[in-house]
Amino acid sequence: MGETSLLELLRRYRLLVVIYGVALVAACWEIFRIRPEQRLFSVLTPPPPGGETIRQRYPERPYADYVRAKEEVFLRHDLQQARHFLEKAIASGAKSYEEFYYEYAIILLLMGAEQSEIDRAVDNWRQRYPDSQRPDPRSVWQDRRLPPYLVGDVRSLAFHGQVLARVSSDNLVEVFSPAAPPAVLRGHQAPIWTLAFSPDGRLLVSGSDDRTVRVWEVSGGTLKHTLRGHRGEIFGVAVLPDGRRCVSASYDRTVRTWDMEQGVPLQTLDSHERPVSAVAVSASGRWLASGDWSGLIRLWDLESDPLSSRTLQGHTGIVYSLVFADGDRRLISGSRDSSIRVWDLTAGLTQREFRGHQGPVYDLALSPLDGTTLASVAADGVVKLWDVYRLERLRDVQKEQGPIYSVAFRGDGRVLAYGGPENNVRVFELSPPAEEVTRLAK
Repeated sequence: MGETSLLELLRRYRLLVVIYGVALVAACWEIFRIRPEQRLFSVLTPPPPGGETIRQRYPERPYADYVRAKEEVFLRHDLQQARHFLEKAIASGAKSYEEFYYEYAIILLLMGAEQSEIDRAVDNWRQRYPDSQRPDPRSVWQDRRLPPYLVGDVRSLAFHGQVLARVSSDNLVEVFSPAAPPAVLRGHQAPIWTLAFSPDGRLLVSGSDDRTVRVWEVSGGTLKHTLRGHRGEIFGVAVLPDGRRCVSASYDRTVRTWDMEQGVPLQTLDSHERPVSAVAVSASGRWLASGDWSGLIRLWDLESDPLSSRTLQGHTGIVYSLVFADGDRRLISGSRDSSIRVWDLTAGLTQREFRGHQGPVYDLALSPLDGTTLASVAADGVVKLWDVYRLERLRDVQKEQGPIYSVAFRGDGRVLAYGGPENNVRVFELSPPAEEVTRLAK
């Protein structure tokens, strides 16, 4: 009788039984598989949203320095800066966390520090947390290294006609023109992430870790305006087709529009819940696209309803680059999840997903010659060309030994430039086979 009643109860509540069963399996997976993995590789994961909030609201707290250290590793692979922030957090004497000491030892390992220094860091962690279940970091990270990232590499490129601008590793912008000697634009107080020319080439906009957007007069190499208002680093800038307005994307989770002529803010778009890492404007100037750390893309109508947006979902990692194509009908995105997506903006859906790169896709550029040839660069060091009209890969142009972070087409679309290691910019004529025509070195 009891067995019959039990079977009857199971049949009656079978849906709940299934739900609880799935939840139990998921919990076991979390405990025995995911959490140990996260503990092991947490140094290479972005800080949680709560960490970003602490960093912004309580910048002097030790945990804020810990969050900064994680950003330096995750975003820039700048191990020296990560070490600095972790040492600052540990030396504060305030309440500390095991992660401070454990990840400090990992940073030393990744940097290739002296073995005696690494051993002291591990011993310090063990003495403070003798009951920790984490593995000795030396057993996992001893022979691992991170590739150089942005330190000594070209972070951003921009072309207008035959004039090429690049970001240098020492907080400078350099402008190269066939008709004049190279110009150096000085003013930013921290590393620069992003560049964009105005449509007439008269102005150049730059965004930096110093939380400013700067507008430069290209012809004289002079600073026109410093645009202030963001509370975080600037990861992306774009100029509208009218040549008067620009937009910026920031760590503070906002997108801002600015009047470049007057040097004043216009609007703040604050719907993102994670730092905003990329921004683009359509050829008509009506649509603004922004992508964030979660992989979410927002599409804003600047003409009819600029303060609301619709979303495009599909990426599972940071959106590093956005490009409009086919007028206002398509958007192309590159992400840390190694994919390139072509979006049909009418339907709001992915039209095609390209999976050719073996690592995060850092930058995209669309040829002004035909409007269909897309260039992409990524952590795998390969420059690839795609046809976004026929939705297929064309060919690989070049392979470098390390990651490539920036790419741009010349105004005629026949020449492609990309930023290589050690502040080199390599410039290729695209007529098959691709032939290097010049190299701009530091």
